[in-house]
Amino acid sequence: MENRKITIKCISYILCAVLMFGLMSGVDGRAQALTEKNVDTLKNLIDTLQSSDSEIQINLNGNISVTEIIVIPAGKTVTITSVSFARTLMRGDGYDGFLFVNYGSLTLTNVVVDGNYVTDVKALIYNAGELNIGDGAILQNSGGNIIENYDPGSGDDGDGDAELTDDEKKAIAEINHADSATGITVSGDSLPWYVQINVLIPETEEEYTAFLEKIDIPESEFELLVLYDIKLLDTLKGEYYEPAEGETLTIEMDNVSLTGVENIAVAHEKKNGTIEILPAEIVDGKVVFAATSFSLYGVLATNRPNIDLGGNKDFFGVKFYGSDPGAPRTGDSSNATLWFVLGGAALIIICGLAVVKLRRKRSDI
Repeated sequence: MENRKITIKCISYILCAVLMFGLMSGVDGRAQALTEKNVDTLKNLIDTLQSSDSEIQINLNGNISVTEIIVIPAGKTVTITSVSFARTLMRGDGYDGFLFVNYGSLTLTNVVVDGNYVTDVKALIYNAGELNIGDGAILQNSGGNIIENYDPGSGDDGDGDAELTDDEKKAIAEINHADSATGITVSGDSLPWYVQINVLIPETEEEYTAFLEKIDIPESEFELLVLYDIKLLDTLKGEYYEPAEGETLTIEMDNVSLTGVENIAVAHEKKNGTIEILPAEIVDGKVVFAATSFSLYGVLATNRPNIDLGGNKDFFGVKFYGSDPGAPRTGDSSNATLWFVLGGAALIIICGLAVVKLRRKRSDI
């Protein structure tokens, strides 16, 4: 009997410890820790910036020759510093462009940004976001250090320097027009280089339910594969961008699971809140469709068997997590549920021990 009590106590203590660890770790998945990465090549640095992490610290392990623009996307907070002594980011031989184009928040500390004596062409940093030059940061050997407040209609970059070259605009556009986290791209003949695609994934079941209820198609005739909130941001003005009347842009989605899918369509929530069904096609494994405004877009498979949209948890997993139902995303409550179950079990065991102990005391009286 005594061994049984000891075992129960041990189990309760373990469950309590697991519960406390889960709570301290932020079980709802919303708190994102700073991502810190050591880099020693230009490719490593650029790949790190294109990840889905929103707050990044890049530690330079060595000097890097910069031969293309390093873009800090909108919505990212980036710190670039050096391991031990100050490292150098130097404009490479034959390259005369900007070293940085900043749309987000960029902090430089303990690092040298060197223009390699290209003094009559470009400044080092094109800044359209928040820029902090911290302790130990040195900007040197260029035609200027920082260009601020670019006005695309003024013919210059805000302080008298030459306007961005076509190659520079093209390089920035390739990054602005793609969302690396979701594999979604936007394109159009008249889409400006400074317009950036922003993609959010709805987090709650209520958002999905509200969207599904507006679709005027029998539930048995479609399955919602993914749902995205897609918007375009004018990074120069800091406001949302909408195509001009009559302008059509092309959206491509690369990470939608299309196994067994033959016929697809896209449900789009218009400005008045109603849903319109747009034609779409599968091209090289991608969902491709035309868009004239931006908000919620859901990809529908129209050749799937009858699905219970209300209670089918597997289906909700598909529509909630998009192409990877098993991958946790912001707002995932499955882990939180596990912790609450464990915590409840621990609480029941502790209460049981208390009752047993109380009865034992009463029997001793």
